[in-house]
Amino acid sequence: MSDTHPLRVTLDATPLLGSRTGIGRYVQALAHQLSAAPGLALAATAFTLRSGQRPADLPLAVGWHRRRVSARLLQASWRHTGFPPVEWLAGAADVFHATNFVLPPSRSARGVVTIHDLSFLRYPEVVSASSGRYRELVPLSIRRARVSARPAQRSQARSRPSTGCRANGSS
Repeated sequence: MSDTHPLRVTLDATPLLGSRTGIGRYVQALAHQLSAAPGLALAATAFTLRSGQRPADLPLAVGWHRRRVSARLLQASWRHTGFPPVEWLAGAADVFHATNFVLPPSRSARGVVTIHDLSFLRYPEVVSASSGRYRELVPLSIRRARVSARPAQRSQARSRPSTGCRANGSS
Protein backbone atom coordinates (compact mmCIF):
# COMPACT_ATOMS: atom_id res chain seq x y z
CA MET A 1 0.00 0.00 0.00
CA SER A 2 1.10 3.59 -0.41
CA ASP A 3 2.16 6.04 2.30
CA THR A 4 -1.24 7.71 2.05
CA HIS A 5 -3.18 4.51 2.58
CA PRO A 6 -1.73 1.92 4.95
CA LEU A 7 -2.92 -1.66 4.64
CA ARG A 8 -6.04 -1.90 6.83
CA VAL A 9 -6.08 -5.20 8.71
CA THR A 10 -8.82 -6.24 11.13
CA LEU A 11 -8.47 -9.17 13.53
CA ASP A 12 -11.26 -11.16 15.13
CA ALA A 13 -10.34 -10.46 18.75
CA THR A 14 -13.27 -12.36 20.29
CA PRO A 15 -10.80 -14.81 21.91
CA LEU A 16 -9.40 -11.88 23.96
CA LEU A 17 -12.69 -11.57 25.85
CA GLY A 18 -13.46 -13.71 28.89
CA SER A 19 -11.14 -16.42 30.15
CA ARG A 20 -7.91 -16.46 28.16
CA THR A 21 -7.29 -19.70 26.28
CA GLY A 22 -4.44 -20.74 24.02
CA ILE A 23 -6.23 -19.12 21.09
CA GLY A 24 -6.58 -15.93 23.15
CA ARG A 25 -2.84 -15.92 23.85
CA TYR A 26 -2.21 -16.46 20.11
CA VAL A 27 -4.46 -13.49 19.21
CA GLN A 28 -2.81 -11.32 21.86
CA ALA A 29 0.69 -12.08 20.49
CA LEU A 30 -0.51 -11.56 16.91
CA ALA A 31 -2.04 -8.18 17.79
CA HIS A 32 1.19 -7.05 19.48
CA GLN A 33 3.35 -8.16 16.52
CA LEU A 34 1.11 -6.63 13.86
CA SER A 35 0.61 -3.36 15.76
CA ALA A 36 4.33 -2.72 15.39
CA ALA A 37 4.40 -3.42 11.65
CA PRO A 38 5.08 -0.35 9.50
CA GLY A 39 2.53 0.54 6.82
CA LEU A 40 -0.27 -1.30 8.58
CA ALA A 41 -3.36 0.09 10.30
CA LEU A 42 -4.58 -2.60 12.69
CA ALA A 43 -8.06 -2.86 14.13
CA ALA A 44 -9.75 -5.53 16.21
CA THR A 45 -13.36 -6.59 16.57
CA ALA A 46 -15.41 -9.11 18.53
CA PHE A 47 -18.49 -11.11 17.60
CA THR A 48 -20.30 -11.74 20.89
CA LEU A 49 -23.07 -10.63 23.18
CA ARG A 50 -20.56 -10.51 26.06
CA SER A 51 -19.15 -7.25 27.35
CA GLY A 52 -17.69 -5.20 24.56
CA GLN A 53 -15.06 -3.42 26.57
CA ARG A 54 -11.73 -3.10 24.84
CA PRO A 55 -9.35 -5.77 26.18
CA ALA A 56 -6.88 -4.07 28.52
CA ASP A 57 -3.89 -5.84 26.94
CA LEU A 58 -4.77 -4.86 23.37
CA PRO A 59 -2.07 -2.42 22.16
CA LEU A 60 -3.24 1.20 22.17
CA ALA A 61 -2.33 1.54 18.49
CA VAL A 62 -5.01 -1.04 17.61
CA GLY A 63 -8.46 0.33 16.81
CA TRP A 64 -11.43 -1.32 18.53
CA HIS A 65 -14.70 -1.82 16.62
CA ARG A 66 -17.49 -3.79 18.16
CA ARG A 67 -21.21 -4.32 17.94
CA ARG A 68 -23.06 -6.59 20.34
CA VAL A 69 -24.21 -9.52 18.24
CA SER A 70 -24.80 -13.22 18.80
CA ALA A 71 -21.94 -15.24 17.31
CA ARG A 72 -24.23 -18.27 17.08
CA LEU A 73 -26.80 -16.35 15.03
CA LEU A 74 -24.11 -14.76 12.87
CA GLN A 75 -22.54 -18.13 12.15
CA ALA A 76 -25.93 -19.60 11.21
CA SER A 77 -26.56 -16.70 8.85
CA TRP A 78 -23.08 -16.92 7.33
CA ARG A 79 -23.52 -20.67 6.87
CA HIS A 80 -26.90 -20.42 5.13
CA THR A 81 -26.99 -17.02 3.43
CA GLY A 82 -23.48 -15.56 3.37
CA PHE A 83 -24.86 -12.42 5.01
CA PRO A 84 -24.03 -9.97 6.62
CA PRO A 85 -20.58 -9.10 5.30
CA VAL A 86 -17.89 -8.52 7.90
CA GLU A 87 -17.50 -4.87 6.87
CA TRP A 88 -21.03 -4.16 8.15
CA LEU A 89 -19.96 -5.36 11.60
CA ALA A 90 -16.30 -4.36 11.83
CA GLY A 91 -15.79 -1.49 9.39
CA ALA A 92 -13.76 -1.25 6.20
CA ALA A 93 -10.67 -3.44 5.89
CA ASP A 94 -8.31 -4.58 3.18
CA VAL A 95 -7.70 -7.85 5.05
CA PHE A 96 -9.84 -9.56 7.67
CA HIS A 97 -8.09 -12.23 9.77
CA ALA A 98 -10.47 -14.76 11.27
CA THR A 99 -8.35 -15.91 14.19
CA ASN A 100 -10.72 -18.57 15.47
CA PHE A 101 -11.85 -21.00 12.70
CA VAL A 102 -14.71 -18.97 11.13
CA LEU A 103 -14.17 -16.45 8.32
CA PRO A 104 -17.19 -14.22 7.70
CA PRO A 105 -18.20 -13.31 4.17
CA SER A 106 -16.90 -9.94 2.99
CA ARG A 107 -17.70 -7.36 0.36
CA SER A 108 -14.10 -6.59 -0.56
CA ALA A 109 -11.71 -7.56 2.24
CA ARG A 110 -9.30 -10.40 1.54
CA GLY A 111 -9.66 -13.19 4.07
CA VAL A 112 -7.22 -15.07 6.26
CA VAL A 113 -8.48 -17.87 8.50
CA THR A 114 -6.55 -19.64 11.26
CA ILE A 115 -7.42 -23.28 11.92
CA HIS A 116 -5.92 -24.20 15.30
CA ASP A 117 -6.76 -27.90 15.34
CA LEU A 118 -9.09 -30.50 13.85
CA SER A 119 -10.64 -31.83 17.05
CA PHE A 120 -14.10 -31.06 15.70
CA LEU A 121 -13.42 -33.62 12.92
CA ARG A 122 -11.27 -36.15 14.72
CA TYR A 123 -13.15 -36.27 18.04
CA PRO A 124 -16.69 -35.00 17.40
CA GLU A 125 -17.99 -36.84 20.45
CA VAL A 126 -15.98 -34.66 22.84
CA VAL A 127 -16.38 -31.17 21.36
CA SER A 128 -19.06 -28.66 22.31
CA ALA A 129 -22.04 -27.96 20.08
CA SER A 130 -20.43 -24.66 19.03
CA SER A 131 -17.25 -26.47 17.98
CA GLY A 132 -19.36 -29.11 16.24
CA ARG A 133 -20.64 -26.39 13.90
CA TYR A 134 -17.07 -26.07 12.59
CA ARG A 135 -17.70 -29.21 10.48
CA GLU A 136 -19.65 -26.94 8.12
CA LEU A 137 -18.13 -23.55 8.90
CA VAL A 138 -14.43 -24.39 8.52
CA PRO A 139 -14.67 -25.75 4.94
CA LEU A 140 -16.80 -22.73 4.02
CA SER A 141 -14.23 -20.42 5.64
CA ILE A 142 -11.37 -22.09 3.78
CA ARG A 143 -13.20 -21.57 0.47
CA ARG A 144 -13.69 -17.87 1.33
CA ALA A 145 -10.09 -17.35 2.45
CA ARG A 146 -7.16 -16.10 0.44
CA VAL A 147 -4.88 -17.71 3.06
CA SER A 148 -5.53 -20.53 5.54
CA ALA A 149 -3.14 -20.55 8.50
CA ARG A 150 -2.33 -23.30 10.93
CA PRO A 151 -0.08 -22.17 13.82
CA ALA A 152 3.19 -24.08 13.68
CA GLN A 153 3.81 -26.27 16.69
CA ARG A 154 5.25 -29.65 17.45
CA SER A 155 3.56 -32.25 19.61
CA GLN A 156 4.54 -35.75 20.67
CA ALA A 157 1.79 -37.12 18.42
CA ARG A 158 3.32 -35.48 15.32
CA SER A 159 6.66 -36.35 13.84
CA ARG A 160 7.08 -33.19 11.82
CA PRO A 161 6.16 -29.51 12.37
CA SER A 162 3.25 -27.75 10.70
CA THR A 163 3.90 -25.92 7.47
CA GLY A 164 2.41 -22.72 8.87
CA CYS A 165 0.06 -21.36 6.24
CA ARG A 166 -1.04 -21.96 2.71
CA ALA A 167 -2.46 -19.62 0.12
CA ASN A 168 -5.60 -21.03 -1.46
CA GLY A 169 -5.03 -22.21 -4.98
CA SER A 170 -1.44 -23.25 -4.33
CA SER A 171 0.02 -26.58 -3.31
